[in-house]
Amino acid sequence: YLEANYLYLRDFLERELPQIRLTPAEGLYLAWLDCRPLGLSDAVLQQLLTDNARVVLEPGTHYGPEGSGFVRLNLACPRALLAQALARIRRALA
Repeated sequence: YLEANYLYLRDFLERELPQIRLTPAEGLYLAWLDCRPLGLSDAVLQQLLTDNARVVLEPGTHYGPEGSGFVRLNLACPRALLAQALARIRRALA
């Protein structure tokens, strides 16, 4: 189930948000998204995600300064919820 959600996320990003890079899965239920190509500060990225997309993703900076520009997305959720969150993120970043 987690692998299927990971593959769904990978395909969505490649098709709809190619500027966001997905790091290879490490067997966890969290996906590590590289948002640095968006050129947004961590604060602006979080504001866009929470205020515009209404999606809360864990900032990479929770793992230290080297996490700047990254976010973590939980894959342990129903596919419909993942699809809805991704569609909201796409609209917020358009």
